[in-house]
Amino acid sequence: MILKLQNLSVLSDNLLYLVILAAVFSLVFPGPGTGLQPLVTPVLALMVWCMSMTIRLDDLKASVRRPVLIAAALFLGFVPMPLVGWFLGKVFFGPGSGLATGQLLVASLPSDVAAPFMVYLASGDTALATAALTASVALTPLLLPLLLTSLGRVHLLIPMSYLMSELFIIIVVPVVLGVFLNNRYTGLRHYEPVYAAVSSLSYLLLLVIVVSANAPGIKNLQSRALLILLAALLLNAAGYLLGLASLLLTRDRRRVTALLFLTSTREFGIAIAAAAVMGLPGEMTIPAVFYAVVQMLTSPLMARLVRRLEPPVPPGRAETAEGTSHPDPPQAETT
Repeated sequence: MILKLQNLSVLSDNLLYLVILAAVFSLVFPGPGTGLQPLVTPVLALMVWCMSMTIRLDDLKASVRRPVLIAAALFLGFVPMPLVGWFLGKVFFGPGSGLATGQLLVASLPSDVAAPFMVYLASGDTALATAALTASVALTPLLLPLLLTSLGRVHLLIPMSYLMSELFIIIVVPVVLGVFLNNRYTGLRHYEPVYAAVSSLSYLLLLVIVVSANAPGIKNLQSRALLILLAALLLNAAGYLLGLASLLLTRDRRRVTALLFLTSTREFGIAIAAAAVMGLPGEMTIPAVFYAVVQMLTSPLMARLVRRLEPPVPPGRAETAEGTSHPDPPQAETT
């Protein structure tokens, strides 16, 4: 039984290649994925629940007791990232254009809901990523209008219903349920390969939905698509570099990995929801669509690279390291 469960890891181990295949297929044949948009919310909630099933309550408590790292994740996501997005929009598309505003918008969004899954794949601190993600989404109604007004002179009506549903239905409820089940029924921890496999399938399905829904628009951009793609790649690269700045606060590889993906990923769905609520020009959502595709392609690649840098667990510490989001020395855990 255990051997069969371990075989499921083929999905998460090869997610990078599956993502590339899914993106190309959806771009060439968008038909199968165009009618799947109503599945986005339940699929996201399922992915968050699966990752929460790998989090132990002690790890989550420990993450909350580290407000400096959560504050660092919020600072990196809501200060330098919007500044980079504003600069790239101005350089690539000209000040005041719809694409420039869209570039600022996507850079000012909170961390992506899929960030904890990428942190998990990279053997990072999933509990810290989940705690920081919740705080990031919760602060968005306050910070997003402030950033858009101060940097872009744009007054945007925040889609509160979308944010509240994302915060509670997609994040809070699955996290509470997952952490409770993980700690109440410890035998469920043996099914971790199943949770990883389901999360991988959910991620692939989300990619298919995003690419399929926007394939016609991407193709119609023609030569401009390369410029928008380059801006998205540079913003994504800046996110990774800013995430590495957390090395100034901690040398713990797992925690740095969490901040790496919290900073580099953006919750693009908020931009699309805002455009629908306000009837904004489609041009303003194009950078969010391109960034969504870019981050969904680069995140599995980065997770694969980061995981290869993981040092081997010394003999005798394997049991201690397994499932631990904060591998501190034993004496540091005593009170």
